[in-house]
Amino acid sequence: MKIKYLLISVWLLGVPLTMFGQGLTVDGVITKVLKNNFDVKVADLDNDIATNNATKGNAGLMPSVQLNTGGSYSNNNTELKFAGGIPNTNVKGAVNTNYNASLAASYTIFNGFANLKTYEKLQVVEEISDEQLRLTLENAIITTIGLFMDLQRLNQDKASLRHNLDLSSDRLRRLKKANELGVSTSLEYLNAKVDYNNDSVSLLNVVNQIGTIKRQLNVLMGQPIDSEWEPQEDPYLLPSLSLGEILIDAMRNNVNLVLADLRTKSSELDADIASANIMPKVVLTTGYGFSNSQNGAGIVLQQNTLGLNAGLNVTLPIYNGGKIKTAIANSMIQMDRNELVKKQSELVVEKEVRDHWANFVHYRNLEKLETENVAVATARLDRATESYKLGQITSLEYRDAQIGLLVAQNRLSAARFESRKEAYQLLRLQGKLLNNNS
Repeated sequence: MKIKYLLISVWLLGVPLTMFGQGLTVDGVITKVLKNNFDVKVADLDNDIATNNATKGNAGLMPSVQLNTGGSYSNNNTELKFAGGIPNTNVKGAVNTNYNASLAASYTIFNGFANLKTYEKLQVVEEISDEQLRLTLENAIITTIGLFMDLQRLNQDKASLRHNLDLSSDRLRRLKKANELGVSTSLEYLNAKVDYNNDSVSLLNVVNQIGTIKRQLNVLMGQPIDSEWEPQEDPYLLPSLSLGEILIDAMRNNVNLVLADLRTKSSELDADIASANIMPKVVLTTGYGFSNSQNGAGIVLQQNTLGLNAGLNVTLPIYNGGKIKTAIANSMIQMDRNELVKKQSELVVEKEVRDHWANFVHYRNLEKLETENVAVATARLDRATESYKLGQITSLEYRDAQIGLLVAQNRLSAARFESRKEAYQLLRLQGKLLNNNS
């Protein structure tokens, strides 16, 4: 595997590279995914196959050496008739044997440099496999990050909902007591009861979503589905990002564009290999062997041979139904096709960069605004709480302030984690989501 253990670039977002007890940071989860994820393991094995294939021997650049041996035995009744007045011979149970052994070698001296181009092609295929493995790793990592961020957001939402539920519980308790004392209507108490139940349902829904995402992450990490762990809170520090720099890096390092370049190069080599087939092929053969044959009924009763032989074979294709011409033409078409795919990929990558950049800026702006909104909503709820205790506002007005804070907190949580998800997407497009250590 060319891409061995990968140093994930989460440090760019200020994430500690540690795990604490049953708490996992995003890096801890990613480490487990890279180690245990089944898709990653399969891609790694495919990459090993491509690496093993990229040898000079597979390209035909090395000589072929064979050891041959054999033997035969026969026992027959034989009648021999000779010309020139030689008496006939009848032999019953004539035994014939033949034994041989040889060491043979062959080497292609010239075949239009097809073997050299084949070796280059195998090396390109290995590079393509490396990039496909990187693509698999990037997809696994970005999926893991997205789920982890959603999990942290839901945990923050759960904390907000629990606080909100406590407020609803206190409101319900106050209205129940007031209703018993006859200073409030039963309708106010019933409204508070409905609000309390709705808040409980919202909390249960979030808890259920948290369980679903944890099970998804357990699958990605290749561990038991019911494994229990908690996401570790991290002090996220977003990096300074530049759209211009991201675009330059993406056009140079994005895995899809690198793959497009390699596939174009592979097509060029296919065309060279196909063109080489019109050239003569020169093969040198040599061998050293021994043979022994015995004839129980012939004139020559035994023959032994031992020695060296060599030969030079030259093959020149004259006509093969246009197969070579077709292969060359198809290779040229494939080159043109890959160039079109590359141009399309460049447009797609640029669009994705600009889309994720726009989203990143959008959520960063929302985060600033929602931070102010949370501060205002908190002050509003504090004031409403005091006024409600003094009987200066109604239960519904207090509920409105309560919901206002909850909504602002949820929007801030969503903006914060969406901006971080977009930052990771930009790192992926730049080709900086992971660093390769050969």
